[in-house]
Amino acid sequence: MNALSRYHLKKLSAGPVYIKRAEIDLGVLGQNFQACLQKINASSPSARILAVVKADAYGHGTEPCVRALLGAGCDFFAVSCIEEALAVRSVCRDTKKEADILILGYTTPKYARELTENNLIQTLLSPWYANELAEAVKNKNLPPLSVHVAVDTGMGRIGYPARTEKEIAQTACDILSLKNETAFEVCGMFTHFARADEELASSKEKTTLQATRYRRLKEKLEESGMTIPFHHVSNSAAALTRPDDIFDGVRLGLALYTPPTYTP
Repeated sequence: MNALSRYHLKKLSAGPVYIKRAEIDLGVLGQNFQACLQKINASSPSARILAVVKADAYGHGTEPCVRALLGAGCDFFAVSCIEEALAVRSVCRDTKKEADILILGYTTPKYARELTENNLIQTLLSPWYANELAEAVKNKNLPPLSVHVAVDTGMGRIGYPARTEKEIAQTACDILSLKNETAFEVCGMFTHFARADEELASSKEKTTLQATRYRRLKEKLEESGMTIPFHHVSNSAAALTRPDDIFDGVRLGLALYTPPTYTP
């Protein structure tokens, strides 16, 4: 795969001020997607790629990048907020292509209608947020909202805590309570590896520990009769180096926009 972008700095005549621009090869973006999908499907034939296009596709431009990825066969996108999700949905409608869109960050419950009407998947970040969002869905008499549950296995950023056996047991109870929540359709669960892109032995051990915690929670849920259909834990680094942690899908950001440098 070739480099995707060339960056240029142009000095303005008025003084030491520079304009920065990126030239994007959208064909290579599609090639990167297909190459990553081929590698991932070699060990997990049914796994899907969630193309991360947050922050204006990391500054590359949401609309052209989403169009290119749709053309390459991508049918799942991840963004950070509802504004980004609506921008992706707009491109999907314009190109008449279907895709799932997952919002990784917080959406205020007052936008529950926008979430359901645009067929967006919202991440549940905590039990209290789940309660607030469920109340908003029911108060507005909306159909069930598709959700993924975020789990904090060691990143320390967002999600239901699952770093100790005690936390795993409590989080299992909290997630099990969603099974009978009519406001939601729980269609996925995920965590994020904090140090999967580091080569240190301690970093690899931390990633393995996070994966172990996640599997423990998944097992507890299934032992209690709750099977969540879609699991994703791997970012770009883990997706290309840890085939055992692919589960049902992987979230790719860096690997799509630059040539992968990770080796198995």
